[in-house]
Amino acid sequence: MPGIAYFSRSLLVALAASLAASLAACGGAGDGGGAGAEPIAETEQPVRGGTETTRIGVVEIITTTQCSGVMISPNVILTVGHCLVGALPSGAKSGVVDAISIQYKFPDGTTREVAGDEGVSVTLWPSYTSPTDAANDFAVIKTNGRWTGTKSTDYAYIYTDTMGAYSRYQLYGYGHNAFGGGGDGVLRTGTMEVDWFGSHHFILIGRGARACRGDSGGPWTVYESTSGSEMHVAGLMSSVVLTPGGYCGAEGANARATRLSAKIDWITQTTGARCVQMKSQTTSRLVTRCFDYTTLKRTVRDCRTKAALGPEQTIDLSTGYGNYKCGNRYQEQCVDDGSADSYYVESCQ
Repeated sequence: MPGIAYFSRSLLVALAASLAASLAACGGAGDGGGAGAEPIAETEQPVRGGTETTRIGVVEIITTTQCSGVMISPNVILTVGHCLVGALPSGAKSGVVDAISIQYKFPDGTTREVAGDEGVSVTLWPSYTSPTDAANDFAVIKTNGRWTGTKSTDYAYIYTDTMGAYSRYQLYGYGHNAFGGGGDGVLRTGTMEVDWFGSHHFILIGRGARACRGDSGGPWTVYESTSGSEMHVAGLMSSVVLTPGGYCGAEGANARATRLSAKIDWITQTTGARCVQMKSQTTSRLVTRCFDYTTLKRTVRDCRTKAALGPEQTIDLSTGYGNYKCGNRYQEQCVDDGSADSYYVESCQ
């Protein structure tokens, strides 16, 4: 098989069928599509690849290994446990990590790095055991400060609605794109078909797109807005069956993904992030948004005169209100949308 022949710009693969599922209470964490135990053997290794792209919130993580992850708030990153266990002392489930580099490549091409000496803490999911246990292959990273230059549209939403609602699951990762290795460190994307899903993880089949080493922890998305302002993440890449001696998954190989909807309470408890379930303004599907801002200060101004149209407003963000960008929105609301009526000047606390 040619080394990099399995990802092209015409790659996107439709799912074989929509999976029926019932939305459970508390964010859909209980909906499942399998009968009994998951239908694949415990023979996986941690590993993806794809079409080169840029995407909000997806980061590259380098410790004792190379992985991917996704930002959900100004200082919280989600990834899988096997990417970080080697950076902690033997047997530890949490700690401050010095030997780590996290890079976020902004959609405009610039890169921001957070290193261990800036203050990075890591916490593994309490039941983490190994990458073969996708239901428990999960971890969070918390940085001391916010990422310089990021804004609310750089953070992903956690998808908490029924898994069968979409016909496409798309993966993003910084892994290799050749069966013999190489091409890593570049964000790529591709799709896979869903084969089975349960409360804490789901399984996909690699037909066309493949997962490769370095893509572990990369987000599986069910929806991305055309404006790039919303990305709904259902899970994280955990593991896939590799080709013998290779860096990428075999044709038709089962890939496991860690499902996020059942882990939101723990994310909140562990990181202190405020995670609120709401309906997406663009899809009306249930999503959870996490942030560490509590208060929005906003002044409404006239597009023509730029004069304030009333007193400053104070909005409690814990209610789930999501229409804010913590800055001057003149360009967006007066120029880009063509209305030229009024715009917001916002600050977040």
